[in-house]
Amino acid sequence: MHPVLRLYEDVLSNDSETALPALPRMIFVVHGSLAVADRTLREDEAWSGEGGVTLKAGSGGATVWRWELVTGDVGSGLAIGKGVISRAASASTPAAIRIPMAPATPGMRPALTACSRKPPTGRPASSA
Repeated sequence: MHPVLRLYEDVLSNDSETALPALPRMIFVVHGSLAVADRTLREDEAWSGEGGVTLKAGSGGATVWRWELVTGDVGSGLAIGKGVISRAASASTPAAIRIPMAPATPGMRPALTACSRKPPTGRPASSA
């Protein structure tokens, strides 16, 4: 099964929180502040990791973009919690992008390495 890169926008109201399961992911703070793992992120800052993690919004709330690399059936991926609104990428952008990859080398795992403040454009992914 090919890996799939999913994109979500999560909006957390003041001091709300949500727990996410272990998956390779990158989180980018668009607005507000967010406590994640052992760090506090502010606007235009990012975090990446693979373990389960709790996101807790600051006193002014937070809007984050979250990319997750998944294989198989791992559910919808939407964040849940009181004061949390989560949605997959809009209908005009692909909610998931199939990533063509060479067979994995034993002991190696794919990793998310970068993010950009620019939102998705809705252009189809090129196949290499």
